[in-house]
Amino acid sequence: MTYEDVKPYLDRLANGEPSDILSALPISGFLQSSGTSGGKQKILPLNDKYLENMRFIYDLRSLIISKHFVGVEQGKGMMFLFTRQESTTSSCLPSATVTTSFFKSKYFRDRPSYWYNSYTSPDEVIWCPDRKQSLYCHLLCGLVQRDHDVS
Repeated sequence: MTYEDVKPYLDRLANGEPSDILSALPISGFLQSSGTSGGKQKILPLNDKYLENMRFIYDLRSLIISKHFVGVEQGKGMMFLFTRQESTTSSCLPSATVTTSFFKSKYFRDRPSYWYNSYTSPDEVIWCPDRKQSLYCHLLCGLVQRDHDVS
């Protein structure tokens, strides 16, 4: 099966048909590919189960980082997290890159405090669609908090 085989169904979903033509769970949006595998961007359906799995992956990543980077649990980690501009389909469902979809979801916004307190940058810096401004703010936040302990 190829992307072209399911594209008509994806187009129907993007145009507002019920999600049960492809998924048992409601479609909450679409993920956009980078377009590098053929020069044309593709869309893939997104549901809450996918976002739950992404949160699990980020939780697992935190455990691995704390195991292999001695002392990281005593301070903050400077993470360069970025989003891109979202678009919408003709049925008003959001369409965005994988990271943008996750960082703007309730699964990221409602993360546990131990996860939230380990970043130097507030969410607004992550959500900034201008990469240069976002990078500047990430660096500035890291500089301001370089001597702060996690409490």
